[in-house]
Amino acid sequence: MSKTVLPNEPRPVSSPREQALAGRFLLPALAELEAFFYAVRAQIEPALKAAQPVKMGKPFPLGQCLEISLAAQELLSRIDPATLDEKAARGHAAYRAFLQAGGSWRQVWGDLRGEFFQNAFQLGTLYVDVANDTVTPTKPKVEILPFEQARFVPIADFRHFSRVGERYWKDRIYPNHVLPELAPYCPLVHVNQQGVAVLREASDYMLALAQAAQFRHSEDVLADAPMPSELFGHVVRALAGTGLAAAPDPEEGRRRALALCREWRAQRRHALPERKGELVSAVKLANDKLIAAGPVPPPAPRPLPVTLEHFGRRRWKRAQDYRFAAADTLAPLTLGEAPQAMLSLPIVFVAQDGGYVPAALLGLEAKRNLLVGADGGWRGDYVPAAYQAYPFSLQPGPRGQQLLCFDVASGQAAEEEGEAFFAETGAAAPAVTAAADRLFRLQREQQDTRRACAALARHGVLEAWPVRVPTARGECCIDGLFRVAGAALDALPAAAFEELRRAGALQLAYCQQWSMPNLARLAALSAP
Repeated sequence: MSKTVLPNEPRPVSSPREQALAGRFLLPALAELEAFFYAVRAQIEPALKAAQPVKMGKPFPLGQCLEISLAAQELLSRIDPATLDEKAARGHAAYRAFLQAGGSWRQVWGDLRGEFFQNAFQLGTLYVDVANDTVTPTKPKVEILPFEQARFVPIADFRHFSRVGERYWKDRIYPNHVLPELAPYCPLVHVNQQGVAVLREASDYMLALAQAAQFRHSEDVLADAPMPSELFGHVVRALAGTGLAAAPDPEEGRRRALALCREWRAQRRHALPERKGELVSAVKLANDKLIAAGPVPPPAPRPLPVTLEHFGRRRWKRAQDYRFAAADTLAPLTLGEAPQAMLSLPIVFVAQDGGYVPAALLGLEAKRNLLVGADGGWRGDYVPAAYQAYPFSLQPGPRGQQLLCFDVASGQAAEEEGEAFFAETGAAAPAVTAAADRLFRLQREQQDTRRACAALARHGVLEAWPVRVPTARGECCIDGLFRVAGAALDALPAAAFEELRRAGALQLAYCQQWSMPNLARLAALSAP
């Protein structure tokens, strides 16, 4: 990342000349400078308090760090020394002499002591805060320290921003998988304590940080698990009619946001400053609509990483309850399980990410899995491997990692009953390790399965299959599915046939064909 100072970035002064100027003009007058900045604060406070006596439910000055800092900055450019008492006037004289000699004065923003976002000033080698009471109102209004002692550091990346935001604002923070065109610059969506969602952060500093890192910091947080569907749907509804392009679903939004980070980095769009006005306007429009839309519906419990922090003292109960899949009409399959699945389930191919994958057809209408009974039991002879590991799953984590997670919405996590997640030594219990091994093995099998499907597609043996199934309630019609074209498979030359056999695609093709009579089983299950 470039060593260029970002807008409003706090950075200690290393110039010997600047340090000498501070030693000559500022350090001998610290008490007078403090009196001067107290006088500045006293002059700006009445108008600020009248303009906004309450912000987000908190009385002035709470939460008005930026407003106070900007008002102080404006007054400093025109303050009349005649309005100051003798001590403050001496502080003003020291301040002016330092600047006239070539000393620096900057408004800065960053992480204060790991606890707050803070707007302050950097006067040469000094940290000057004229809004020191905006978090804790009993603190002095003005604080002046040697900059190195202030523990005031620049925000390093979006994870650093999230840590401080969660601590300071008490926000819940999610990756921006809903507006992928904005995500490389604004990769986070915050939900505040009142439940209101907003995009963060279109400030000069954070936009410059995203650009300076060539969107790599954005890509890092966007690689996390897809944002919750409740939040995604709320944002989409709030922004309807604005012209802002929303993704069709969180998973596709995640994929598209990550792809744009890479594409724009290759195109060097991070070096194009002209997008700033457009971005700020788009974020303001989105946030105005989101604020007007009110609170987000309460989030469904998300799968949590299986760590000592979350599950060190908890246990889990095994239960064969498949109600979590009650709305699934398709379940992914792999090469290895196709011979078992074909005995009781219809196998189809579906288009996904520019290719094809096999799946078990579980229902004949949207959001109804005919294999899940009212009691949560499975009504078939074979349970797809994707369901066998539940409530464990693999979820995307930071930097492309896969995290073993547990779905707390399953109701299978307990405080006292069941099997421990971790041994007393802190090591994962054997059953947890076995679940992880099973899921990682399934993930590897999925990669082999995609290669087999790619071979089938490459040789042109997949065809559209508009499924038509007569049931007691009339004919069910399902489009968007694919099957193996028997005639095309039989007509392949020997070399192509051998290629399919080596890839495992030939077995998969035959399993799909032999599974098709199982459509009648689904029709029977759909009977009232």
